[in-house]
Amino acid sequence: MLARNDVIDEETMETLVAAIGFRNVLAHEYGHVDTDEVYETLQTGLEVYDAYSRQIARWMQSQP
Repeated sequence: MLARNDVIDEETMETLVAAIGFRNVLAHEYGHVDTDEVYETLQTGLEVYDAYSRQIARWMQSQP
């Protein structure tokens, strides 16, 4: 919804969708989680939340 309405960009949306999937794996299949993958994701995958916050803030500032 946010990407369709040009609040966030497509790349951020796709990354967030992947993060939701990763969270679901952690929450529902804990015994089958690759700890190296979790570590790598935590080291490199968190910048999407900064991008998301900046894009939301930019959109909010553009609203009358």
